[in-house]
Amino acid sequence: MPTRTESSQELAESLRVAHGIAVWTLGGSASVRHPDTDSGTYMGQVIGETKYHMIQRVSAQSAIAHPKELLNNVPLVGQAVRIHYSNEQGSVRDWQVRHRNRGLER
Repeated sequence: MPTRTESSQELAESLRVAHGIAVWTLGGSASVRHPDTDSGTYMGQVIGETKYHMIQRVSAQSAIAHPKELLNNVPLVGQAVRIHYSNEQGSVRDWQVRHRNRGLER
């Protein structure tokens, strides 16, 4: 997030770029939401980064713009992570996608 010397215009630009990353990656109907910083949990791949945000894919058409200043560590683009918020602080952990075995084994 911007310091007092940085403008709200920079924050707005960061969110605009985050939306552009989501649209570029997820398609034209992609949406970008803010995280629930009181108790939200988000799992998925980090698809981009702006000056103030990490953009995480959470479904086929939606992403979360996580404020970097609230995260205990900043994940890398491409990394699959679980981000859990409690009391305005985000805890970042590696996350592995679990695949279901749909076939029959013989």
